[in-house]
Amino acid sequence: MKTPDWRSRATFNEYQKEIAKGHLEHGCRLCEEISLTEYTHWRLITNRFPYDRVADVHHQLIPKRHTNGEDLTEEEERELKELKQSVLNQLDYNYIMQSLPKQMSIPAHLHYHLLKVKTFADVDV
Repeated sequence: MKTPDWRSRATFNEYQKEIAKGHLEHGCRLCEEISLTEYTHWRLITNRFPYDRVADVHHQLIPKRHTNGEDLTEEEERELKELKQSVLNQLDYNYIMQSLPKQMSIPAHLHYHLLKVKTFADVDV
């Protein structure tokens, strides 16, 4: 999978080692991660392989139940909208993004990337 160079070399190499060991092929890593915060239908986790070249903070927002997102309930969608409009803004994230399917390393579990980006002067170019 070709991805943007958003990870530092060290993080990218660690990520590739985990992929080579089959890390992303067995079970769901996202389901296993420890929550930073939990809401009714969603939870916030730390990205184990962050985009640390461009972001100081890289969390992920995931549904509590394992789903690819195609079958979100009205309650899950409503809470997601509320989180985007309130809590996530208050936490000072700059971006919330979702990769397209061909770029997703874990397409079976919907996840949004929440980034607090570095200033240009802090980015390794």
